[in-house]
Amino acid sequence: MLKYKVNPDFFKALINDLIDRGCIKNKSDLASRISVPRSTISDIFSGRNQVSLDKLINISIKFNVLFTINNGSIDYKFIDENENLDPIFQESINYLIKIYKNQPEKITQFTKSLINLLKKK
Repeated sequence: MLKYKVNPDFFKALINDLIDRGCIKNKSDLASRISVPRSTISDIFSGRNQVSLDKLINISIKFNVLFTINNGSIDYKFIDENENLDPIFQESINYLIKIYKNQPEKITQFTKSLINLLKKK
């Protein structure tokens, strides 16, 4: 499983934004929505554990969050449903949603391929 080290403050801000937007009620609700144990979210929240890219992809798909990784720093942005995205990027999002719904096990394969591609750049 590919893991990405995130600052606990980053994850706390993300969870708080998800709560403020009414996407989730609390950390337990997030765990339930992305199908992980509550302890996993608590461990990431506290900095005891790293977040897997699979979990970030699941959060991205379920809550319309765009994650960007630039020079080792990660950031996020909520995608407004009325926002016009680059057509190629929109196709990628649609592809991920289709995979997630029909073949969730392939998300891991996609993530590994994406990481390998990013390492080559």
